[in-house]
Amino acid sequence: MKKEKKIQKIILLIKGEDKERDLNAVEFLQMIHLLKLHYIWDDYKKIKRIKNPKYEVKKIEEEFLLGTSKAGENWMRKQVYGETILFQGISFFQKVCKDWFQIGLIYSPKRLNHFKEKEIKIGAILEKENLRLGISELIIEKINFNDISEINKNFEKVFGISLFNNKKEKRKIVELMEHRHIIAHNSSLTDKKFLETLKKDSLGINQFVGVKLKDLDFLLKFINKKSSLLSHSIRKIINGSQK
Repeated sequence: MKKEKKIQKIILLIKGEDKERDLNAVEFLQMIHLLKLHYIWDDYKKIKRIKNPKYEVKKIEEEFLLGTSKAGENWMRKQVYGETILFQGISFFQKVCKDWFQIGLIYSPKRLNHFKEKEIKIGAILEKENLRLGISELIIEKINFNDISEINKNFEKVFGISLFNNKKEKRKIVELMEHRHIIAHNSSLTDKKFLETLKKDSLGINQFVGVKLKDLDFLLKFINKKSSLLSHSIRKIINGSQK
C-alpha cells in the first residue's frame, strides 16, 4: 500500500513548480509506457506465425469463426495484440509529445513569444492557480495533438526540433495514426477519412485492414527514438545549453 502511494506521488501531473521534479515525472511516465508496449510486443512475437503465408485471409476468418483452424486462431490472436500495440503506441506517442511540449513552455518561457498572436482570455489565465502552468495548458489546448503534421510544425517552430528524418518516415506515421483511428472508431474497417487521407484506391469502404508485423516493428523503434530525442532536446533547452 505504501509503495502504491509513493508511485502515485511520483507520477502526478506536471505541476510547473519544480523543474527537476517535473522532468523526472515525465520521464518516469515515459518509461512505464515504453515497458507496457514492449511487454505486449513480446507476447505478440510468441504467437506462432501462419505456416503458409499465401493462405487466404478469408478462409482463415471463416475457420476461426467455426473453431476449426489453429492457423485462424493464431491469426486472430496476432490481430488482437497488433491492434493493441498500434492503438496504445500512437496514444502514448501523442502523450509524450504533449508533455514535452508543455514542460518546454513552462521552463523556457521565452518560447511563449511564438504564441503572442494567439487569443487567450485573461479570465481563463486568472482561473489557474499557477500562472506558468495555466498559460502552457491554454496553449496546449489550441494545438491538435491528433495531427502529426501540426505536432511537428509546432516543435520545429517553437523548439527547433523535427520529429522526422525524411518524408517517408512521416508518411508511415500518418498511415499508422489513421489506422489507429479506424481501430478506435470503426472496428478496423476503412472509412472515408482513411481512404482520402492515405489515397488507398485499392480499398473500399468498410474493408478490414490488418496490422502488419513490419509496421509494429517500425512504430516501436520510432517511439523509442523520438521519446529519447524529445527528452534529450527539451532538457538541453530548459537547462540553457541550447538557445
